[in-house]
Amino acid sequence: GQSDYKILVNGRAAGAMGRNFNDIIKSMPASSIKKIEVITNPSMKYDAEGAGGVLNIITSKTKFDGYNGSVNLTGSNYFDRNYNGQFSGNFALQKEKFSLSAGLYMGANNQYNDPAGYQQTDMQVLNTLSPYSRISQTGEYGWGGKNLYANISMGYQIDTLNLITLETSYWVGSWKNKYYSETKYLDGDNNILNSHVGNTDSKNGWQGVDFLAAYEHTFKDKQEHTLTISEYFSIAPPSEVTSNEGVIYPDGSTTDFNTLNIASSFENVLQADYNNKWGKHALEAGLKHSFDRSSLVQSGTNTDFTTTTDLDKHIAALYAGYALNLKTLTARAGARLEGAWYNSESVSNKRESYKSALVNVVPYLSLSYKVKEGHNLSLSYSERLSRPGISTLSPYVTRTATSISYGNPDLKTGVNHTLRLKYAWMN
Repeated sequence: GQSDYKILVNGRAAGAMGRNFNDIIKSMPASSIKKIEVITNPSMKYDAEGAGGVLNIITSKTKFDGYNGSVNLTGSNYFDRNYNGQFSGNFALQKEKFSLSAGLYMGANNQYNDPAGYQQTDMQVLNTLSPYSRISQTGEYGWGGKNLYANISMGYQIDTLNLITLETSYWVGSWKNKYYSETKYLDGDNNILNSHVGNTDSKNGWQGVDFLAAYEHTFKDKQEHTLTISEYFSIAPPSEVTSNEGVIYPDGSTTDFNTLNIASSFENVLQADYNNKWGKHALEAGLKHSFDRSSLVQSGTNTDFTTTTDLDKHIAALYAGYALNLKTLTARAGARLEGAWYNSESVSNKRESYKSALVNVVPYLSLSYKVKEGHNLSLSYSERLSRPGISTLSPYVTRTATSISYGNPDLKTGVNHTLRLKYAWMN
């Protein structure tokens, strides 16, 4: 149920997967996925940012010369209201030292003027000072969207110890929402004291492209002794999010709340990871630098100004961890030194700047004891960081018919502490 999690593919960042995970994972054939790791207590190898944990998708590798593929077309209709269509195609080729895989996914769904979307809510007002005794609300909603995701991955095995991988993906999509509501404020005798009718229409679109180049070296002594260096780019050109909310009052007067957000981003990640296992011992270490530049333009007819916010974010990290695996006891310990440098500037009716240099030492400790066959007791402690994003740092003021929200350019990094004691058994 959490949303602040990371999506990785084979241990590396996957920007498109993180943005459209539900749709993309449905399009991947089961044969292409070896396993999915759900890491709720991530070790030092993973970013300290994001409290929800990590989903790491491990893909299958072709072990024979040849090719295979699949095509899938699906259409569905629910009660003559909800229409869905999906197309996916996958292709894989292995030719001696060269491998190639490609995938394409397209999906569309619509649900407008849905009678099942009709809702009625009655709320009792408990505040005795209020003239209202009850609030009644009815409404309808509808939505529709479409998206496309394409991916190409190429690998070249220089020899048995050295592998080069190149990947690129493209993603594009749009989404629309419509919502109609009527709200009535009543007294104890069900007389209408106040009311208003609202009609909301919102649209948003997105697109972008990812690139990844990785080199993996396996040392001669064993398979578990590796060094991986990767370079990752993600580019999301400007995309729009619009919202139009109209309110009609009993006297016939109207108020319109129109907002427009235009967002774009560029991300670059350079990372090196070292892993080694010998006997009962295991060591992991690495370093990482990421640069993220994002821009956000926010405006509305109900506001007096347009806010343009630019954010540059550098994060540098150095991590190391050690694991000891005994017959009945497994112990892991490590730490991550992570520094973040923010430079944000917003321009509206006045100029506001935000600069911050934050350094965090993030520890990790895990103990697992095998009480007996099928019974395990574990204790772990970890920290995760929650860094403010561009939308929360922007001082833009958003007004709707029922709320006013403000951005806060003075937000700092939050720290999430997790202490977990777990006993698991299987008979």
